[in-house]
Amino acid sequence: MSAKKRLLTYFLENVGIELDRDSLSAIANVHDWQRSIRSLRSDDGWQIETTSKGYILTSKIPIDSGRKRDPINQKLRYAVLHRDNSTCQRCGNTIADGIKLHIDHKIPVDMGGKTVIDNLWTLCNTCNLGKKNFFSDDESEIMKEISTLSSGSKKLKRYFELRPNIVIEPTKLQMISGLRDWERTLRKIRQDNNMNIQWVKPSSEFPMGGYIYSI
Repeated sequence: MSAKKRLLTYFLENVGIELDRDSLSAIANVHDWQRSIRSLRSDDGWQIETTSKGYILTSKIPIDSGRKRDPINQKLRYAVLHRDNSTCQRCGNTIADGIKLHIDHKIPVDMGGKTVIDNLWTLCNTCNLGKKNFFSDDESEIMKEISTLSSGSKKLKRYFELRPNIVIEPTKLQMISGLRDWERTLRKIRQDNNMNIQWVKPSSEFPMGGYIYSI
């Protein structure tokens, strides 16, 4: 039985009861268990509400979500690989290094990301697994808003406005903007809008460093 099915069974056994995150993580027994919950909610229509401690399934009857994941066809896959030089965009490895390459959504589909070339990039299997940690379920509504914006500049600016006083790692900013020169765009945002966005030096908590919008 998949993690998604285990979680659904547990929810159905406890309809209307708040289930804490530790219990759900143990039931799913996978690293990215919150992604399974988002899929149950957005893809399958189960009415699962997020609470301060966990989640609640409010009804035994799912609704029609009207949402379908667009497949990455071979033409689109080739276009992404060609643009990225068949190289992992995080670590720089290629198949010559003995790794498998994946075409991945920068902003997850269940958070509003689209299956278009600007929202796709090449990752190796290791980086693809690690990338799942960058977006927490608590950010679902924020990312849905971000995904509707028309440019990388607008996405970066709005994300900082919605996440003030929080250190944001560079990789996350690259994924959100969809831009290769996102650092240049960030400098322009800071200058044009007089936003107090500062660089945070690498530390044990943030080994890659990050940026923080202080207000």
